[in-house]
Amino acid sequence: MAISYTTVWWSKVLKPIKDIIASEFRPMQVYISDIYEPKGNIAFRLFGENSALLSRGESSEVREYEIELAYYLKDAGNRERAYEKIYRDMDRLNQLIFNYRTNTDSGAVFFDAMFSDIRINDKNEDEELIDDLFVAKSDLSCKFSLGL
Repeated sequence: MAISYTTVWWSKVLKPIKDIIASEFRPMQVYISDIYEPKGNIAFRLFGENSALLSRGESSEVREYEIELAYYLKDAGNRERAYEKIYRDMDRLNQLIFNYRTNTDSGAVFFDAMFSDIRINDKNEDEELIDDLFVAKSDLSCKFSLGL
């Protein structure tokens, strides 16, 4: 007999966060992947890194989901303007996540969404090889309560 389950990672956490960011930052690309992909001059990348059980009741559990968020700006122009754009967009993103810290859109009810940090120029080895790529990364977490 097949079990019934809810795809929390994709449909209740990553996809709603992707949609929230995409609607605010049009026409920037927002995608879910573990690696950088060239998606124009500016893009956001999300990747679910960890899910931890916080509590379990008889018929429900609460989990915390940790997501890496990367902001990419490819710019060969003025470095000061590029950094200004990064700082502005990351502040805007932080405010957006604060505004949606509890999300009930389309049945997805994640809560306590927050950034723990924002790191500028936090590049991995592959990203270091790309000319004129500016990177800001952040750790985003949220919680989800699931009835079992």
